Amino acid sequence: FSSGTSLKGNSGAIVMGTGAATTGRGGLVSISAGSGTSGVGGLVSIASGRSTSNTGGTISVSSGEGTATSSGSVTIRSTNSGTAGVSGKLVFSSGTSKDGNSGALYLGSGAATGGRGGLVALTVGTGTSGAGGSIYVNGGETTATSKYGGGVYIKAGAAGSSSYGGSTIVYTGDGTARLTISDSTIALSSPSTVSLTASTTMTLTASTAITFALTSGSATGIDLNSIFTTGYEYTTGTISGSSVTMNSQTGRITSATTTLAAGASETLTLTNSRITAASVVLVNVQTRCTAGYVVVANTVASSGSASIVVANLGVAACSTSYTLGFFVAAS
Repeated sequence: FSSGTSLKGNSGAIVMGTGAATTGRGGLVSISAGSGTSGVGGLVSIASGRSTSNTGGTISVSSGEGTATSSGSVTIRSTNSGTAGVSGKLVFSSGTSKDGNSGALYLGSGAATGGRGGLVALTVGTGTSGAGGSIYVNGGETTATSKYGGGVYIKAGAAGSSSYGGSTIVYTGDGTARLTISDSTIALSSPSTVSLTASTTMTLTASTAITFALTSGSATGIDLNSIFTTGYEYTTGTISGSSVTMNSQTGRITSATTTLAAGASETLTLTNSRITAASVVLVNVQTRCTAGYVVVANTVASSGSASIVVANLGVAACSTSYTLGFFVAAS
C-alpha cells in the first residue's frame, strides 16, 4: 500500500484503522510478520519519513484514552526464546548528530492529580547460571578540550512540607540499606570495612561535633597515622611499689604512700603501651592528700612508660593518699 509521489507539496497519506463502536469496543488492528521454518523470522519495519530540508517525520505510539476509567497500556517487549538461544534485545536510542546535540531520551511516568506519580522500575532479570546481570548508568564522554564529561544526577522527590522529601537509598544484594541520604541525614552502614581514601586532602566539617565510636570491647582502636586512638578510654589504677600499668589514654592513679613527708618527693612509673619517647604525657593532681600539699614536679616520657615526680610542698606530712590524673597525647 503506497500513495503516489508528489512533485510539489505533500504526498498522499495512508490512514488505516477500525471504526468507532457505540455499545462495544473498537476493532483490533493487528500487524504481524508470518512465521517460517527456516532462517530468521519476518521483519516488521516502521519508519517515519526522511526530509532533505527540514526535520524528519515523527513516530507517535500511544494507547487509547479512557474518558471514564484508565487509559490503555503500551507494551514493548521481545518474545521469549525457545529451548536454545536468548530472548531478543531492546534498543532505545536517539540517533547520532553531525551538527549540534543528539536527541534526548526521556523515561518517566505522568503526573497524577488524585494519587501519586507512577512507579518507574529498572530491573535486570534473574538467571540460573553465571553472575547476575549488571546495570550501567554512564554520563556522556566529551573529546572537547577543557570541558567536563556529563554528570550523573540522582534526585529524590520533593514534598509539600519541609524535611519530608524522599530519600535516596542504595541497597546491597542481601536487601540491606547501606547508604541512605535524606533531607536531614546521610547514613552509611557496612558489615565489615568502610574505606575513604584521598590522594591529597580529606576534610570533615561539622557545626557541633564529630564523634568516633567503637562498639566492640575488643576493638583495636581508631588508627590515626599508625597511632591508635580508642575514644579517650578511661581506667583507674593504684600504685604498687612505685609503679602501675595502665594502657588507656587517660585515667586516674591512686598513690600507695599515705605518709609523704613535708619537703619530700617520690618518683612513680606509669607503664603504658601508648607512650613513646616523643609523647606528651600530661599529669596533674586530682585530689591532694590530707595535711600535705602535693604537686607534680616533673614528667618524663620514654618508650612504653613515663616517670612522674610528685613532691610535697606543704609544711606537714601527708596523712592520706593522693590521686593523679593523666592524659597521653601521642606525638
